[in-house]
Amino acid sequence: MVRCRTSMHRAGKQRGVNEMRKLLFAGAIGVAILSICSASFAQDFAVVNNNVPSPGPNTATMFGTGAGLPVITTLTATGQYGLGFGPYVFPAVAITKFPFCIFISNGGSSSISAFKGASPYTPAGSFSNAALFSGDGIGLAVTPNGQYLYGAYSGTVNIGAWKITNCKLTFVGAYPEFDDILSLAVTSDGKTLIVAETNNQIVDAFLINSNGTLTTGTSVVMASTVPCTTPNPACRPAGIDTTEVVGGASTVVIGNAVKAPYYLQLNLTAPGTFSPTFTNNPVCTTCTLTYTESPEFDPAAWSSGTGNIYFGASGTPSVGSTGIADCAVTLYSVSCPGTPPLQYACAACNAGNIAVATSTTSPNGIWQTVFQGATSYVDLPKVIFGVISPFRGRSNPSITGSPAYSIAAWPGRPLN
Repeated sequence: MVRCRTSMHRAGKQRGVNEMRKLLFAGAIGVAILSICSASFAQDFAVVNNNVPSPGPNTATMFGTGAGLPVITTLTATGQYGLGFGPYVFPAVAITKFPFCIFISNGGSSSISAFKGASPYTPAGSFSNAALFSGDGIGLAVTPNGQYLYGAYSGTVNIGAWKITNCKLTFVGAYPEFDDILSLAVTSDGKTLIVAETNNQIVDAFLINSNGTLTTGTSVVMASTVPCTTPNPACRPAGIDTTEVVGGASTVVIGNAVKAPYYLQLNLTAPGTFSPTFTNNPVCTTCTLTYTESPEFDPAAWSSGTGNIYFGASGTPSVGSTGIADCAVTLYSVSCPGTPPLQYACAACNAGNIAVATSTTSPNGIWQTVFQGATSYVDLPKVIFGVISPFRGRSNPSITGSPAYSIAAWPGRPLN
């Protein structure tokens, strides 16, 4: 069911149990992967938001793709701090390419810190506003032209819009939401912001105006609908990915934060407008993966509608396994076999989002963060001829006892 949204709608906020937050561990970490074709870095690398709690300061670690995933540098958000805990699925790092800026969210101090240029990445400042409060964290998304950044603030239950100028942020406005929002994404044409209301089982579309302001669009209400009652008890939208916008339309795939391995598929038909129908589909029927909250199209599927999509399972040791599943995409339609290829499982782990990037050594490299035995790991499995290896990368030297959960991808695609 699709409905148009008004400022009066849902005044009595639902506070259902958010299955995405099935366990609150210490340290929700955002990871972003990018390729910088510059004199400083002609390589892929990952930036991990370490979410260091009070008194801080919060930091972000930059990993390279070489043997052992070497640490390149550490970014320090002076005077800012994270929460030291958080849910699995939300992007806590955002990157713009022109100009090159790295943004990390600081959930404890309700701020966003910016870094610009190349190594040593000069701090551009930390930015906050009295109308915005973090709560469980701040999800981040940027427009592909690098002009605007949007933050999902779960504490004040609203979206904060920011203008980017030389990596500095200027507050544009706050826009009401109706849930403890964290996961959001911008389409490739920069015209639609998609926001997941996980508790309320709703997906919202906002129209992004030329000046960065937002206009409420349509919402897909999933609660109590047939796709969400059979066979699953609910549809709880989590991580979001979209194909490239072609003719104003885009396929939207969203992880379903329930125990069974399912995903949601929707369609944007115009900026800020969803089709009234959606599907709730199994990622696999014979695997042990649980909480498949993180979808990522590979570059071919993203651009042409035919290729692969990967699903990262965050899992939980008491219920099922973490890992990655691979499903085919044909003419923008996802098809998952009963036992997906590239699956690997860790029954004693919790994991976060995955991120798919291209590189010179592999058609696809899949970054994942895994929390096992009170240690946070950063993995970079390579997908070569249908084989995914290695499973384990390296421990994160910047944090102890904290898991890493959130990921956004670069290169291979201009936007995640």
